[in-house]
Amino acid sequence: MATVLHLRLGLPDDTLAHLLGTSRSTIRRALTEIRDLLDQHDYRIEPATAPPGLPARIPRYVPQTTGNTENEIKTAC
Repeated sequence: MATVLHLRLGLPDDTLAHLLGTSRSTIRRALTEIRDLLDQHDYRIEPATAPPGLPARIPRYVPQTTGNTENEIKTAC
């Protein structure tokens, strides 16, 4: 999903990480793996025409996780 959003809409890694609730490095790793698979199968995802400034407008629609105790990292011990 992240790769399609990245390739079709040109969403940057940090926006995708925020939308999907993960880290930028995880998004980067997933994008690399999926791009390699797409290349192996000679498949291309064409960019779509997105409204200007779309990445800047998306975060306000994403639920905020800051301050939510359900999202706190808990120690193993």
